[in-house]
Amino acid sequence: MTNFEKTLISYLAGKPPEYTSEVEYDVTIKDNPAMLKRNLTIIVAAVFIDKESNVLLIQEAKQGCRGEWYLPAGRLEENETIEEGAKREVKEEANVDFEPTSLICVENYPNAFSSWVRFTYTGNITGGKLKTTKQADKDSLQAKWFPLDAVQSPRSQVNLRARDVLKLVDACKTH
Repeated sequence: MTNFEKTLISYLAGKPPEYTSEVEYDVTIKDNPAMLKRNLTIIVAAVFIDKESNVLLIQEAKQGCRGEWYLPAGRLEENETIEEGAKREVKEEANVDFEPTSLICVENYPNAFSSWVRFTYTGNITGGKLKTTKQADKDSLQAKWFPLDAVQSPRSQVNLRARDVLKLVDACKTH
């Protein structure tokens, strides 16, 4: 088993990643060792589908994708487990609390200079009220439930930030 695989297993077991410059993985990115915060980013996300077949999306506030819709997601913070990071991102972006029940997808997206790994959960919303436009902040403008059919339709009127939402929604439907 490689060092990277061992580290991944420890993340899944609830250990926060180490953000020190000494931690290197036996994975390279453009001939450089993968190192957290230098050229390797860990992303956490969550997918929720309710009993009426609606999916929860947040409206982005970031400059490059402002107004577009996406899943609650963001970067893992220092000393956070992936589960804690997913809970925090959902709270910050959608204003609801949730309890993860399943890790539905782990993806690696390398490019020429860096790489990111995304851990996507599903779970149960346990409290809070969806963020409204009056609560808009730097994390998101609002959160809303959208019918799955409307989001997944090729003629969708929902302005998605990226189409990768669709495969994560499909993965969630099987859990």
